Amino acid sequence: MAFYLGIDGGGTKTKVAIINEKNETVYIGVAGPSSTDTVLIDTTIKHIREAYAEYVKKHKDVSFDGIFCGLGGLVSIEDMKHVESLLRYLPGASNHTMITARNDMENALYSGACFESGMTLICGTGMVAYAKNKAGLSAKAGGWGFKEGDEGSSYDLGMQALKHVAKAYDGRKEKDDF
Repeated sequence: MAFYLGIDGGGTKTKVAIINEKNETVYIGVAGPSSTDTVLIDTTIKHIREAYAEYVKKHKDVSFDGIFCGLGGLVSIEDMKHVESLLRYLPGASNHTMITARNDMENALYSGACFESGMTLICGTGMVAYAKNKAGLSAKAGGWGFKEGDEGSSYDLGMQALKHVAKAYDGRKEKDDF
């Protein structure tokens, strides 16, 4: 039976799913952050391994026909190819495993649109809006990283709230119900 590993790596957590050829989910695991904007690449790979280590313990002979890895922070083709080369050493990967690494915005789009046209909005540690039409043309906004200014991300909203409270506490802003 064929098995596939899907990886969704963000700034807060890494989530993996293993499915079989019948599209049945056989395992879901979670570990620490793996966005390349948030952690070093060694930590990215470590957290991916940790996310399905329990499955590997129970299924030592696991072999993946395909691995798709969507990571926050992956932008350049060079970075994607580098991550793909590192994923080749994951438990269950082999020279025959088809491995693809892309930005996590593609995970979000394809999970809902099944590789058709569509639009997605991620508002996690970072923020990115991504759309792709039937002709294959795509556009994105945001996705620069939480430190660089992903307006609307959870990080940004939290910072705005803290600034609001600090100003009100200091008397630089009128206190309100917030």
